[in-house]
Amino acid sequence: MSVGYFNEKDLMLTNLISFSLSLICSILLKPISESFKNPSSENNTYLEAWRKMGDLKYIVLIFSIFHLFLGGINVVLPFVGIVGEQNYYGYLLGTEAFGAVLAGLTYRRASSYLQKIDERNILFLCGIFILLTIPHLGIYLNLLTIMFYGYFFTLYSIFFLTTIQLKSEQDYIGRFFGILYTCISIFLPLGSLLFGFVEKVFSNYGMSIIGLMMILSAVVLLVLKKNKGV
Repeated sequence: MSVGYFNEKDLMLTNLISFSLSLICSILLKPISESFKNPSSENNTYLEAWRKMGDLKYIVLIFSIFHLFLGGINVVLPFVGIVGEQNYYGYLLGTEAFGAVLAGLTYRRASSYLQKIDERNILFLCGIFILLTIPHLGIYLNLLTIMFYGYFFTLYSIFFLTTIQLKSEQDYIGRFFGILYTCISIFLPLGSLLFGFVEKVFSNYGMSIIGLMMILSAVVLLVLKKNKGV
């Protein structure tokens, strides 16, 4: 709505079409087999699943940290999009979405490179782009940096979820994803709450603080990996 090309009726029509397409996709899904409805073992608890995650625990931790900062970015980004009397928030969302779409289109080629890059390096890279997404640097640079952030974050998200599926034990895969989304449901609103206060106190510097914290988190995780093999 901030772009100005759409009114409320256009947005409602877009929602209607998107939800209708989702409904059609849901109807076409095959029913879940009985083997998934009835777990083969009564001991497949979440605690047991957590023990069996092994190295996946650290990957889930990094992905959760990503969502801590994502919650903050979602809160602070509208303030970045207000420059003078102009509201560029819609453009920022559009370029971020464009980066996400571009990630989906290029994932097959990029996945081979992602396998050689540590998750912590992606966090570091996203932190740099967020650090540069501040109103004082101009709207065009902000559009560019937020597009690259959307690209790399989405690219890593796809790669991460694929890795979880490939490395999980089949009997525990449902519980692995249950643990993952529980962590996300905790870290995402926590990030919104934390960085909402940060933006209120440090007006116009919220994204810089988030980006700096992302970079520092990536450095700490890389040091831990070097020292402890995490």
